[in-house]
Amino acid sequence: MNKKIFLFLVINLISVEFIFSQNCNYEDYHNRIELARKEYEKENFKESSKLYKIAFENIDFPFGNDLCNALKVAEKSNDKIWMEQLAIQLAKGGIPLKFFKHFENYKWHKTFCEQFPQYLKFFNENFQLKFRRNLLEIGKLDSETNSRFHEWRTRKVEHSTDTLVAEMTNVSIKFQKMIEKFGFPSEQKIGYYYNKGDVNELPTFVLFVHIYQRGELLYYEQLNELTCNGTLTYPQFKQLESIRGFGNSTGIVQEMEVRKKKFRKDK
Repeated sequence: MNKKIFLFLVINLISVEFIFSQNCNYEDYHNRIELARKEYEKENFKESSKLYKIAFENIDFPFGNDLCNALKVAEKSNDKIWMEQLAIQLAKGGIPLKFFKHFENYKWHKTFCEQFPQYLKFFNENFQLKFRRNLLEIGKLDSETNSRFHEWRTRKVEHSTDTLVAEMTNVSIKFQKMIEKFGFPSEQKIGYYYNKGDVNELPTFVLFVHIYQRGELLYYEQLNELTCNGTLTYPQFKQLESIRGFGNSTGIVQEMEVRKKKFRKDK
């Protein structure tokens, strides 16, 4: 690692020290991942590869999106052995075989396909699939609720504000009940999320964003802990620190009253 990269990493580590608690298992991971991404953007694939490998070595369970980005780095740097290792890790985390069709011209792909049933078996036996289904159902409900709000906001459909409040409240209640039953949803517990042809973040972050925008700062005091235990990424943590609605974050009813004044000034 050259001196410039080393100094940049040291500065990052010092700055994050003031953000996270002393017992932050993912602190070094988050720092190295951020630097690896920057090196990739600059097309310094060799340095990016080194940083990703160090980050992955120091924790038990990398984020799926980071593994996917590392797979791109491995391909760019022609590291075929690492490519196969990353593909296997993603497959064991629940990423379907069709995602890896892009790599069918590599020699390792044939063996990978033959062994894929083993990876799928590992996924089914080691992750909480009921928890996973519950999260995806709430994510779908939240998306539908958010769409109805925007229909109202843009006056495409005049939904009752009482109905919107009830639907938003229902999402929050279901989210909290799920957490009471299973704990916080994370890739470590329910596996990686394949959606629209790519490895994406779990709906957890979007749920947090919408709930915060609706005036409820659920689990806000635990964001630090969730970032340190690998539930949230560092960029997600930073965004959630500042995301708010138009009101004073005292609840959905108050938030909708403010939104009515903002979007229905003529009524």
